Amino acid sequence: SIYIIERERLFPGRTPKKMRDEDQIQKEVQKLIAAVGSKTSLPRDGVVFALELAIEQAVCEFFKVPECQVDIEDKSVAPIFQNLSSMETDKTDKTLPNIVSDVPFGEFSKNIIKHCRKLFFRNLSLMESAHLYEKWKCNVHQAVQGFIDRVDSDKAEIHIGDNVLGVMLKSEWVPKEIPLYRPGAVFWFYVNKVVESKSAVTVYLSRGSKNLPAALFKEKLPWAKFRVLKRIRGEKTWLNTSVPVDREVIAEVRLKLKGEVIEIQKADL
Repeated sequence: SIYIIERERLFPGRTPKKMRDEDQIQKEVQKLIAAVGSKTSLPRDGVVFALELAIEQAVCEFFKVPECQVDIEDKSVAPIFQNLSSMETDKTDKTLPNIVSDVPFGEFSKNIIKHCRKLFFRNLSLMESAHLYEKWKCNVHQAVQGFIDRVDSDKAEIHIGDNVLGVMLKSEWVPKEIPLYRPGAVFWFYVNKVVESKSAVTVYLSRGSKNLPAALFKEKLPWAKFRVLKRIRGEKTWLNTSVPVDREVIAEVRLKLKGEVIEIQKADL
């Protein structure tokens, strides 16, 4: 078929030089996976999948085929060509199997490699965003630690790890603490919500949330229940708890709240 002729024209056969090129490309692929893996929160399997998907997309577009089989570990790429010799008659429908043609890594054109690299980083960005969103969604309504990276007039940007953006809007600040909001200062924050948009994940944080004291106690006593009755930001919190709380735990939570008074009224939850 015309597809076989075109494939043979583009990739006429494997020579010793092409086999060496193939091995070199395979080494570069492994280096790329290792380098990217050290800079992303995705597990190695996720990085490999993003690269395999990019190779599949690039090769399918190059050969104008709808399907392609890729295995990085086996150094194999196999675009699946439609067999144009299939015959259909009124009495019978005979469809010959599609043609699977292996393309060694060493025979990739520069255009395929360039396009593949572009698709790889796009896929990686989208996959990492989805991964981080699912990870941080589990932290909503919990307390997390971070340090202030930047303070603007209407918000503070918080470093909380991974490749996510922590944001504390001015409405979530504690008035008495504002002089302490400086780059590098470490605080505990309450996670209000997590938003994913345009391949980025933003975690909205709070120091002024009514529920921050309860979340901090929950960090120390995960089996217990806590309910905040009232909170005056930076001044005092009243709460109920299902278990007695040691003075040492109360003192530790007060320290994380920069000295805010804690009053436990009763333990009856």
